Amino acid sequence: MSKTQKSSAPPSQELVGLVLHLQNHWGGSGLGISEASMMIQTIAESGAGMAGAQSIYANVYATQSLAEFGSRKQLEETVPKIVSGEYRVCFRVAEPNVGHDTLRLETVAKENSKSSFSVIGQKIWITYAQVASKMILLVITIPLDGAKEPSECLPLLCIDLNCNQPGLELRRLKKMGGQAVDTNEVFFNNYNIPSSSLIGARNKGLERILHRMNAECCLLAGEALGLG
Repeated sequence: MSKTQKSSAPPSQELVGLVLHLQNHWGGSGLGISEASMMIQTIAESGAGMAGAQSIYANVYATQSLAEFGSRKQLEETVPKIVSGEYRVCFRVAEPNVGHDTLRLETVAKENSKSSFSVIGQKIWITYAQVASKMILLVITIPLDGAKEPSECLPLLCIDLNCNQPGLELRRLKKMGGQAVDTNEVFFNNYNIPSSSLIGARNKGLERILHRMNAECCLLAGEALGLG
């Protein structure tokens, strides 16, 4: 099923605000992942179980790289809307042909000029894409000339998910479980994004996503403790 319009499904404002390591004027609480993991554990223990935990934590770990390394403009314009619940966020590295082998990614961002990129490729197993306004996206850049290591060609981006813009298609995947959240594949066909979408330095994407992955591991541990 293709995505035609966004559903209205705001996240838990309190939990997102809890997990962002930001000053109050950015909308954060100054707390962190330990406290968020405790909250996820409590939710799972309450009887909400996996469905209750999954409906919240994906939007939390997706914000980590942006909160830690985003530009001042991203912090001022995007992060407060995530905290308020106006924006939901999804995150994806995995691709159909390479899985999570980040050094073999095939989704590319071609630099059109100093002000924009064109994204070409496909991502899969994306939670919340049906309701997300923003995606945290790991891609490769071309040309690769001059790069000493493959990891230097992996920028991390925060992009708009606008299906009214040419070059973007979302398809919801059928699954046997985990129905509390949607799972999707996304196709990019010369999807144009501004250069201001970059999160931090363009050659530091792999390093940046480790912050998100560490957060996800902690939240999953909290969920497991709650289910146990």
